[in-house]
Amino acid sequence: MNIVADRNIALVAEAFEQFGDVSLETGRNIDAGRLACADILLTRSQTNVNAALLDNTPVKWVGSATSGTEHVDTQYLEQRGIGFADARGSNAVSVVEYVCSVLAALCELRGCGLQDFSVGVVGYGEIGTRLVERLELLEIACKVNDPLIEGRVARKFSPLAEVLRADIVTLHVPLTCGRDMPTAGLIGAAELELMRPHAVLINAARGGVVDEQALLVALEQRPAMAAVIDCWRGEPAVNVELLERAWIATPHIAGHSYDGKVNGTRQIYAAACDYFAASPNWLSSLQADDANEITAPESLQRLLLDCYDIRRDNREFKRCLKLSESERAKQFDRLRGDYPKRREFSARRVDGEIEGVSASTLNALGFKNYNAVEDTSNANATHDDPSRKPTKIT
Repeated sequence: MNIVADRNIALVAEAFEQFGDVSLETGRNIDAGRLACADILLTRSQTNVNAALLDNTPVKWVGSATSGTEHVDTQYLEQRGIGFADARGSNAVSVVEYVCSVLAALCELRGCGLQDFSVGVVGYGEIGTRLVERLELLEIACKVNDPLIEGRVARKFSPLAEVLRADIVTLHVPLTCGRDMPTAGLIGAAELELMRPHAVLINAARGGVVDEQALLVALEQRPAMAAVIDCWRGEPAVNVELLERAWIATPHIAGHSYDGKVNGTRQIYAAACDYFAASPNWLSSLQADDANEITAPESLQRLLLDCYDIRRDNREFKRCLKLSESERAKQFDRLRGDYPKRREFSARRVDGEIEGVSASTLNALGFKNYNAVEDTSNANATHDDPSRKPTKIT
């Protein structure tokens, strides 16, 4: 068989060579011509998989090594009898650690602790669930909104208006249009008006979930409000005003940990083996020697930044402000394609102890340097009125 694959799928040639010849392409360059002899198509989110791409091609199976499927017309694939699998949840931990890095950077900026914030989580799927678990473990007060999940899990949910009153609001929903409770434009002028004057909005979901023009107006009117933007409407072209005004701006890399990428490849490889009744003979391994040892710092938030400091990604992306619009779009893709090998917390070994942080807490956060011990502290404590330090973010 002939396989056409996005070259940014981790270890894809190694994994799929048992199925046939693997041709690596840039995701945005995959078109019908390149699929004229392809049996398998392996993509990430840069390739729109639909009738325009696949009509009159011999493609039998499509694998998307990403969590979201907004770029895939799944109804068309079903009608054509083309097999499909995605990698749902593969990068969930990576996105959670992105948000943790934001919180740690905010603590350092405002001179406070993690428990001094309340967090509103919009979306309780693979990412939202893991994020809330970690935040509540850290005794951070959380409120959650997800009308599609409410009533299906044993958790208290809150109306969106109430969740938007948190100090930090973080979005983890798919981009949907024309369905029940669509998420396109979910956060617009009316929703932004409900947020606190010093609030921080994090969009690590999808571009289009936030009305970017309304957000720019809100940031102009309330200087203490801040935005952390990883997902942009119209990628790879981005709103240059928002790029400049955002406290932290990144090129859709929240889910780009190396571990998450390899997990995505594992999932679509396993699905392909099932579909084609092939015996799996590829077993990926994340090299132990890639793990870094970190000397225990003075605080947990410092440890989070030592593992992954989101501000480095922000500085690199904001260099795009000096480029022309066309060059900025190209650099967006280059930054994603050439993203450094960021390992997750599970690959970090911490040498020493952090005062006030239990071994079980570190293990639950993903760090593997301690053996889990019984923790008698109240890990689910909440703070109905956390102290806050409104600060203009520049």
